[in-house]
Order: sequence, then structure tokens, then C-alpha cells
Amino acid sequence: MDVPGRLTIKRFLTGKTLLFLLLATIITLVIGVRLVKRQQEQRPGIKPTFGELLAPLPAYKSPHPNPQTSKIELPPALNLPETAVVYRQGIRSIEDQRARQIGQALRMGVQPQIFGNTMVFQQEAKFLSLNLKTGDVSYSEPLPEYLKTLSQPALEDYALLLIKQLFPDSTFWENPVMQTQHLATREPEPSPHGDLQLVPPESAQLAIVEAFPTINGTRIVGPKDPFGQRGIVTAKFLKNDGLISLNGAVVAIDISNTGTYPLKSLPLAQQEIGAGRALFTTAIPAGTSYGQVEPGADITPTSAEYTEAEVVYYYNPDPNTFLQPMYLFTGKTTLTDGRPATIIAILPAIDPQFLKQP
Repeated sequence: MDVPGRLTIKRFLTGKTLLFLLLATIITLVIGVRLVKRQQEQRPGIKPTFGELLAPLPAYKSPHPNPQTSKIELPPALNLPETAVVYRQGIRSIEDQRARQIGQALRMGVQPQIFGNTMVFQQEAKFLSLNLKTGDVSYSEPLPEYLKTLSQPALEDYALLLIKQLFPDSTFWENPVMQTQHLATREPEPSPHGDLQLVPPESAQLAIVEAFPTINGTRIVGPKDPFGQRGIVTAKFLKNDGLISLNGAVVAIDISNTGTYPLKSLPLAQQEIGAGRALFTTAIPAGTSYGQVEPGADITPTSAEYTEAEVVYYYNPDPNTFLQPMYLFTGKTTLTDGRPATIIAILPAIDPQFLKQP
């Protein structure tokens, strides 16, 4: 085989070829330096994977538009994390044996009935329904006499007691976040903005306890409500009916399959909110419970002033495959009809470079 001579090689290495090789070398060096720098800057334990995560897509979408303008004034001492662990979500099903154990924990001394994927226990005034496929749970029982004062601490303690009987092995309910609202029928007649209004406990006919599980101190919201106003479990205490009604779902998270990801900076998140690029927003008129506003009611916000920010996990096993953190901003707004309202906005908190591009 003939070996190319120097003249042949010299002709091959034209000016354009040399320029291309020089540029390629420079680009390779720049990329290498950036990768080394990024590895040096990342703290131990961070295991990011570029382009692995789907951006959270909540199943529930509020019809409320973004406000015309937004202003953000957060507390100076606000301390939000710079990184967050991302977990893989699991299947929310309930095994037959576990469903029967739940019935025993709630002192259901009867054999259950099976209707397709649903197991039902009914004993006198107590009723328990468990969807074995979806993990949804519904339970009701008579309201104990001492709870008829609708005292907040007692209601939350009792709701947590029931939750731990329904989900006995769940570590996510060890330190839950509880939110309680007291409501009564609007007087003298229901309003177009909802037939219930917030009232002091002594005037309430109904109390609602929203319970949020937590993971590493961060509360989990969803799956239908990404705004952190409806809990994974909702317990209603109906004074007039003498009844407790509880609805919730299994939380299935694989804590052994994790990765720690950098969050987008808080200033960047503030810029996105201020520019009207929130994923979703919702407005809650003053004196109104979340979810009590009738569809089609005029609740369009004008300008907003956000004064609180929180990192939460959004739980939605379909279509997402990961439990991911979200920024949750809360503040005040005025509706177009002049009423004051609370406004809430959410957006994904993971640094966008780690999310899959559409």
C-alpha cells in the first residue's frame, strides 16, 4: 500500500480544514472546562441527569387567568432550598389483604362486599369503601359528641387518628401539615359566589380539615389540586348531620429511587411569576372557601402582590413518573368586580436544563 506523501497531506490540510479543526478544539476545551467547573460547584450527593424529567403537568387546571401585573415582596428572612430530591412515584393500588386490615383497624366487624375493584364495609352507621386499583379511600362514621364544638385542635387530632388507621405503614403521615376551615351557609340566602362562607368556629355548621403528607419536611400537594388548598386527605365534620366524612388516597413513592437536582433560583422564579409565566394561577375571593366558587363566577384578578413563597411536591402519577418540587407563590389581588381575594400561582421548581424538552 502506498503511503501518502507530504505534498498530499499538505494539500488535504487546507486553510478551511485547519480553521475547522481549530474551532473544534476550542469548543471541546470550553465544554470540558464548564463540565469540570459544574462538577466542582455541585455539592456532594447531587446526582442530576440532564433531560430525564418531564415537567410537572397537573391534572387540574384552574380557569382563572394570570393577573394583568404582578409585584413580589417576599420576607427578607425567607429560606428556601437550593436543591431538592426527586422521587419516583409508585402505583397507588391496595392489596386485598391490606384492605381487610384497614377494615379491622377501623373496627369493622363484618365481612366486606366486593364490587369489581371496590371493597365495601358497612356496619351500622359506619361505611368504608376502598378502590383496590386506584387506592382511593372513602370513610364515614357518626360525629362524637365532644367534637361537635368543632374545636380546631381536636378535629385535627381526630382526623390524623383516622388517617393513620387508613394508612398504617405510611411514613409520609408522620408529620403532616393540617389546615382547618370553619364554614356556614350564607345568610340570608346563598350567593352566586357560593352557598358557604368562612365563619368563626362557634358559628360554624361545617369544618373541613385538609391534611397534607410530608417528605423531609416538605408537604405534598395534588393530585387534582396543585395549589395546596385541598389535601391528599379531606375530612369533613358536619355538625348538623352528626357525621364525619373522610376522602383520600394512598401515597405511593419509591424513596429508594432518588436523585438530587438544583432548583431554579428564587430570583428567576420571581421573574417568571412577575412576567405572567406561572404554570397556573387561582383566585379565592375573601370570605370564600377554596372550591366553593361556582363555575363561571367573575373572579378575574387584576394586579397581584405576592408576599409568600413555598416549595412543595406535586403528586400526580399520571402522566408524571416523578414526584417533583414546585414553587408556590401566595399573595393578595383585587377582582374586576372590586372584591379583595387571595391569589396563588405555581411553576416548576427544577432547573429547566434537567427537564425533557417537548
